[in-house]
Amino acid sequence: MNRFLSFILLLTIFFVADLTCEAQSLTRQQKMQQTMNCLSRQMSDPSELSWQDICYTYAPTPVPVRTNWQEHYEVVNQQLDMIESGQLQESAPVTPVTTALPTSMPSSDAPTPMRLDRETTPIDQQLKKPNSWFDIQGEAPPANSVMTIRKHRLEYGHTGYFSHYDEPKVMHQKGTLFGYRIRYTYRPPQGSFLHLRESNMYRLEGEWAKGKFNYRSDDEVIHSKGAKDISYDLRGLIGKDFYPSLSLRATPYTGFGYRYLSDKSEGIDTTVGSITFVGYDRFSHYYYLPVGMEFLYQTDPLYSVESNVEFDWVMHGYQVSKISIVPGYNDITNRQRGGYGLRSGLRLNRYFKHGALFGEIFYRYWNIRQSDSVPDPTDPSFSLLEPKNHTNEVGLRLGVEI
Repeated sequence: MNRFLSFILLLTIFFVADLTCEAQSLTRQQKMQQTMNCLSRQMSDPSELSWQDICYTYAPTPVPVRTNWQEHYEVVNQQLDMIESGQLQESAPVTPVTTALPTSMPSSDAPTPMRLDRETTPIDQQLKKPNSWFDIQGEAPPANSVMTIRKHRLEYGHTGYFSHYDEPKVMHQKGTLFGYRIRYTYRPPQGSFLHLRESNMYRLEGEWAKGKFNYRSDDEVIHSKGAKDISYDLRGLIGKDFYPSLSLRATPYTGFGYRYLSDKSEGIDTTVGSITFVGYDRFSHYYYLPVGMEFLYQTDPLYSVESNVEFDWVMHGYQVSKISIVPGYNDITNRQRGGYGLRSGLRLNRYFKHGALFGEIFYRYWNIRQSDSVPDPTDPSFSLLEPKNHTNEVGLRLGVEI
């Protein structure tokens, strides 16, 4: 635990030091967004603009604003290409542009300038007044937000966590697992087939981990070490993004999840006096319904903080016990009678031009009810049930996003 806390401290120091040393400059995306948002405001109501709001480009000699959205977008885009290649020196955008501007919004068949690049969802297409609970903030952050919104997010992260499995008054298991998680999130642009009034976030994720556990009975009589455990969790989620402020996004979500656990104790036997307790393999399967809320807070173009809280309702589960390893007995399958899970996490993102790095701490809890009792087919006098159990997991995840 001391090593874990020391690692968290070093990670925090790294991010804080990087934050203080990083030059605070606008990204290309934000520069494009800035000038196009200005053009949008001029098109909407030029009478409300002051000289500071005059739309500009990035050349030393400002180019007059085009009345065509796409033409103006291409001019700014070309100038940013020249600035990045060193062919053009960027100047402060303070010189007013005197070209007359149209006094009405472009027609419906006019090109839309808000398509920034292939990886970024437009963040200023909807400036309309919300007309329902589902349309809060127009389904997009305000025009002057620095929030990083990507159409596609593919993440890969290495995971390590401590797990404590407990069957009250029966047995206890503790161990550490290591693995990885892969997650893909899709936020479709407005107007596309999957950008719906009720949902605009879609996610698939899978996690796999393995480790070794130590076992002890509640009466301290039976002890064993080295049981090999494997766990994986597959989930599909659907949610809806809301933007209650300039720097905050809230996303309620639900979906479907499948959790699998294997506890391989075959060959790990314990002898107490003249009695030998034989270890056997167990396989658990749980199908659950997640309901949660995810938050993203960002006031800086380079950093953001994410958190989430979630409730998981276990709809169905079953446990397979491979006790046929003991002569005269058969494998038994018990049906779980439901249960629930809880999870939460806190994550720090560091953005780069083509991706991000992230660090996350998380907590997960599972509470599974006692299963039904199933007799052995060849010996009805012997029956087996899976006791009520609960699991606590605390871990760390480090990864990359592209």
